[in-house]
Amino acid sequence: MSAKKQAKTSEPKIRRHRASAIPETISYIPDYPKKLYIYKNEASRFYWVRYYAENRILRSSTKTESKREALEAAKAFYDDIQLRIATGKKLGKKSSFAYCAKDWLSQQKARVSTKSLSNETYKQYEYRLNKFILPFLGDYELSEIDYQTLNQFLTYVSSTDSKLSVATVKMYLGIAGQIMTHAEKLNLIARAPHLPKVKVKTNARGYFTVAEYRQLWSRAKALRGKGFQYRKLTEEQAKDNGYGDQTLVITEAGTSKLGRFIKRVDITDDLYQLIVFMINSFVRPTDIKNMQHKHVEIVERDHTYLYLRLPPSKNKKDPIITMPKAVEVYRRHKANYAEIEAQERASHKEKLALFKAENSRFSEDEIEERLKTQKLTQREHKSLTAKLNFYKKLMAGPVSYTASEDYVFMPQFKDRKTALKNLQNQFDVLLSQLNLRISANGEERSMYSLRHTCITYRYMYGEKVDLLVLARNARTSPEMIDKHYASKFSAVHNISILQSRKKKNHKKFKLDQVAEAQRDFAETTEHNL
Repeated sequence: MSAKKQAKTSEPKIRRHRASAIPETISYIPDYPKKLYIYKNEASRFYWVRYYAENRILRSSTKTESKREALEAAKAFYDDIQLRIATGKKLGKKSSFAYCAKDWLSQQKARVSTKSLSNETYKQYEYRLNKFILPFLGDYELSEIDYQTLNQFLTYVSSTDSKLSVATVKMYLGIAGQIMTHAEKLNLIARAPHLPKVKVKTNARGYFTVAEYRQLWSRAKALRGKGFQYRKLTEEQAKDNGYGDQTLVITEAGTSKLGRFIKRVDITDDLYQLIVFMINSFVRPTDIKNMQHKHVEIVERDHTYLYLRLPPSKNKKDPIITMPKAVEVYRRHKANYAEIEAQERASHKEKLALFKAENSRFSEDEIEERLKTQKLTQREHKSLTAKLNFYKKLMAGPVSYTASEDYVFMPQFKDRKTALKNLQNQFDVLLSQLNLRISANGEERSMYSLRHTCITYRYMYGEKVDLLVLARNARTSPEMIDKHYASKFSAVHNISILQSRKKKNHKKFKLDQVAEAQRDFAETTEHNL
């Protein structure tokens, strides 16, 4: 190898940043300052424009692959900068959509700390911003975003992911609209643009018929203590074993070794109690996740019910009045856990006595010191750590399940997301076993359908139920009740109301009583005048 070639190969290659200009694509704009030019980079298929003003570099995407259109966009970009300088408006990052979005998101984070916004909602905002909103709108100047731009954004979202529902696409647009309104409040733009209208088809929500509800609770009761497993099959295995196109199957634990094991789900007594409780209490699955014994009050007066003061859900904090059956379920469920609690207390007492008898010289400080300072084999370290953890667990005392701060359902899970997910997995297994995931009308059903069933039953079987009262008790609005629940019922379901007549139990006025009432009214009117 020659000396020149060796020198060339030894020189380190300087890698250009993906957002940097590709030198051969740089084009200056005729009759404009040399500080203004367009270029392409490796991070985008569009031309970009760059200009240096007020001691800073200003960049923006032209949103076009056409060089001719990019040159015109560069001129408009230059004119906008000169206008901003002349009118004393800010330049640079603070006028971009990305900057405003970041500021808006920080405000939403502050709302989480004041508990006016849930952490789950905040994470959804953050995810959706990074997923579609910033990749499309992030490089825009706020002043460039108008109705047409937002319409293009809608097309971009729906075409990029065809699986998104119309309701989800509308949520993406709503977040973009909130950010533009935030920009208006910060005086970054004169007025936020109008949002394109997205029509969301309203469907009646799936519920369980009375016969299906009976199947649910009876099978859940029968399956208590049994385990099931999710297994992933190949397409060939699915076809050969009668599963058709279904490659993710649920089988009873120990009955199949087909495919790859995914997870195990054990059916607990909580599932049986949950089904009956939700059908009689109007609550959402998120309420089940957060419900503690301190939120529940048993009332037995003229009417028997649970008075639920639950944490706010969907910005609603009204108390909930349950059906009488919910009282029976709650008492039974709490008694079951009280029995488990008593058994664990007795077991804990025995374990603690045995440990002290076998480890009379055990010292927590001494063990921790040995783990920190002494050179132990991996086996010795593992054994001592296990022994120390077991001791700490014993000293922490038996677990409580029925105290006021304990959760009503799956109290053994301190991570409440895990608790709710566990219940949802159990319910999914139950639906699979009964083949009830899809209703006769093609509606997909989940644990949330238990709430829909509760509201639907009240509308169907309650005596002239007032929609406003029902909506407030279910922490929703009359409009939602009408759209998603009442919409599935025709006049046939309300014949008794349509054909009803007022009862004739009121007393008729006599002629002299009518005359006297008219005189009183006339005198009162004259006095007021």
